[in-house]
Amino acid sequence: MQSREDFLMIKQLRGQGAHIVDIAHRIGCSVRTVRRYLALPAPPTGKPKYRRPSKLDPFKPFIDQQLANEVWNAEVIFQQLREQGYSGSSTLVREYIQPKRPCGRVSKRFDTRRNRAISSSMTGARSEPKSVAGSVPSTSR
Repeated sequence: MQSREDFLMIKQLRGQGAHIVDIAHRIGCSVRTVRRYLALPAPPTGKPKYRRPSKLDPFKPFIDQQLANEVWNAEVIFQQLREQGYSGSSTLVREYIQPKRPCGRVSKRFDTRRNRAISSSMTGARSEPKSVAGSVPSTSR
């Protein structure tokens, strides 16, 4: 969006007989922008656009209550929200919690399905590499 001064300059240059392409080059905008501004009776007001409400908005009081109860784990809060009917993503929950999190605070680890899967994969027994019949063991140089 161009400034009010640009709008007035576009109108003034056009009134002096300048071509639209020349005005666009001089102002540093596209020809389409010049045409659009010439069609307007007054400079744009620059009103702020309507901000659509977030899917998380109805659940923010619950999240704040959980944070007050020292539950800072976003995954746990996300699962509780899903049970209450939240249909948004876990990213929205994490992004809402992050600025409220005190610096240097370590989250208490809750037993969640995801944590159990990660823990079991990390503590699983490692098997020895299988040898292929007829293969020669590698030697280090």
